[in-house]
Amino acid sequence: YVSEPALESLDALTAMYRLDGDPVLKGNQELEDLDGLESLLQIGGSLRLIDNPKLHTVESIAGLRRIGGELELSHNPKLPTESSASLRAAIGIFNIRGRFKEASNHPRINVSGHVTIRHPSDIKRLEGVERIIGDLLITGAGLHSLVGLDTLKSVVGSVRVRGTTKLQSLEGLHNLCRVGAGLHIDTNEALQDLSGLRELKGIGGSLWGEANRSLQTLRGLENLTVVEGDVWVLDNWSLSGLDGLSGLTLVGQELLLHGNQALESVAALHSLTEIGNCLEIHENDALGSLEGLERLISIGAGLHITDNPELTSLIGLSSLRSLGGVLEIERNASITNLRGLEKLTKVGEAVSVRSNPLLSSIRGLTRLTFIGGQLSVLDNPVLEDLGDLDSLKRLGSELTIDGSPKLFPSAVESLQAHIAKAGIRCDPMAPTTPSLS
Repeated sequence: YVSEPALESLDALTAMYRLDGDPVLKGNQELEDLDGLESLLQIGGSLRLIDNPKLHTVESIAGLRRIGGELELSHNPKLPTESSASLRAAIGIFNIRGRFKEASNHPRINVSGHVTIRHPSDIKRLEGVERIIGDLLITGAGLHSLVGLDTLKSVVGSVRVRGTTKLQSLEGLHNLCRVGAGLHIDTNEALQDLSGLRELKGIGGSLWGEANRSLQTLRGLENLTVVEGDVWVLDNWSLSGLDGLSGLTLVGQELLLHGNQALESVAALHSLTEIGNCLEIHENDALGSLEGLERLISIGAGLHITDNPELTSLIGLSSLRSLGGVLEIERNASITNLRGLEKLTKVGEAVSVRSNPLLSSIRGLTRLTFIGGQLSVLDNPVLEDLGDLDSLKRLGSELTIDGSPKLFPSAVESLQAHIAKAGIRCDPMAPTTPSLS
């Protein structure tokens, strides 16, 4: 039994012509050939060559005349496919008394089915695999590294990295270029960045990054230009920016930025032009600006900007022209006006501007001509000016204005008169003020 990681040569066995036992050469990391066994003519038992990663030839034992047991060649990745057939032919199939066994001398290129990685041993079984025809789940407290997956190029299904406690990096996935379904990265306590995904160019489903408490950056996703499903970035407490999404031009469904307590900027979204469903920016305590969204032209459904206490303006949405759904600007403690929406002409459903304590003006809706549903302006205590709402040409449902004690009745009456003159259907409510109930 020869198993020596540093063994490079069998020259010490040059004089041997017969072996009566069952010789095994296994796990010899540096052994490239069997030179030294040229004189060997007979083996009484089985011969096994297993897991010798550099072994590339067996020509030196082609002079064998008899093997009394089995001949096994397994897991020798550099051994050419034709070597086993040539060796059997040289010895003669009738001179090999036992079975011939050959198992995975060459790594599997494709693996089918659901693949789960929980331990380093699971990674070792995937060495050499280029494609997974199914889903890949990476999970568990036993993983420190993904090194060993460097041949993996595509996953037909989804990739999920979930619930790891010690995994700090996704290095090892650095040649993965395509995920056919979703990429979900959630609840990984130690993960700091996504640099191990630097070759990823396409996601057929959704991209989710959720509850990764140590994640500081999205760097590593720069080659990603299109996500056909959702992009959700939520509850990542250490994430200060969206660096890594700088190449993203299209989100097919929803873009959700929610509960990222340290998120200060969305500047990395400067290439984004279209969102197929809705954009929701909610409960990002440190977000002060929407600058970076200047190329965003169209949102297929709603725009929801709610509960962002440090957000001072909507400047950054200066190219947005249409919304297919609802516009909600609610509970943003620092917003003073709606400037930044000057190019918005159409909102397919309702508009709600509500509970913004420092909002003094609705100026910014200069070109808004169409609202498909209700217009509600509620509980904005310092609102004094309805600004540009006289550009409206169609309102699909009621007009409700209430809870703005500083708003002059004349401003409401002027808007009501415009609505009546334009023939817009509405059910106006007067604001609550000391002089008007």
